[in-house]
Amino acid sequence: MKETAIALCLSTFFSLMIRAQIIVTEDKVNKVLTVKLVQKNDYYDKYTKEAAFAIRNDTIYSVVVYPKEDELDYLRSEFYQGPFKQKYKFFEFNFKADPLVFRKDYPKMDLPTKQQIESIKSNVKIDSGAYYRVSRICLYADSTVLTFRLKPLPQKDLKNSRSVISTPPYGRSAEFLGNLKTVEKEIAEKIRLKKVKTGIDSIIVFRALVTREEYPLSDNLIVEKLLFGKSSTFSKTVKDVLLSQENRKFWRAAVSGNTGQRMTTRIKIFAQLNKNGTVEIQLPRFLANWTGD
Repeated sequence: MKETAIALCLSTFFSLMIRAQIIVTEDKVNKVLTVKLVQKNDYYDKYTKEAAFAIRNDTIYSVVVYPKEDELDYLRSEFYQGPFKQKYKFFEFNFKADPLVFRKDYPKMDLPTKQQIESIKSNVKIDSGAYYRVSRICLYADSTVLTFRLKPLPQKDLKNSRSVISTPPYGRSAEFLGNLKTVEKEIAEKIRLKKVKTGIDSIIVFRALVTREEYPLSDNLIVEKLLFGKSSTFSKTVKDVLLSQENRKFWRAAVSGNTGQRMTTRIKIFAQLNKNGTVEIQLPRFLANWTGD
């Protein structure tokens, strides 16, 4: 790798970057360009050590937030036993729950926009005129690092795809084997009978536990608390329907990609009551975090 002179126009990215010292390195073998801006980042959160934004199609598709190692209570260490200890929060932005929870948990963390990424992308060139595409932005306490690749990452229709990553990093997520459309209709009908006002959209996100039970067909769902939204007739109805005798039998625990064994994990459950009275339920699309964070 070597340092190279590159023209950069970063004035529209983050205001803190305007006076930042810029260090650029180019790896021609791997066709990677790294732009390091030496500056302080304030996460406004005492637990956060660093954050990494993965970019695809010039928009954020996931964020990983790494907490400080010594915050064991915050990390809920009972989930960090065995060979796959995880000490981070993962947010997949094509899963509707995650952007909501991320913004609630980190309201002041700078989030790169598509326009800001485009500004950088259009102004990063090497001497040969080759074009690099941003693929990653990492926020550290003392710097911000942007990674550009000469060839874009494989593009997929992320909105309709079951999985953003072709091979989930840790295995198969906990899942509902029944028909979610039927569950949505059941909730909507109960809301209609309760005459709940639907003048505005209502959105909630539950944190739930899908436990591995002794027998393969008796895994269990435990709805722990609301991560986003307020307790209401809608939230209580969603919880009651998900935990009904008819529906709870369809929950299956996650499966480790390494051992093939079923295991207890936390997940987020997204639910929305639309203005027209319909309901949408969405679950995580792959297993990337044991804790559901």
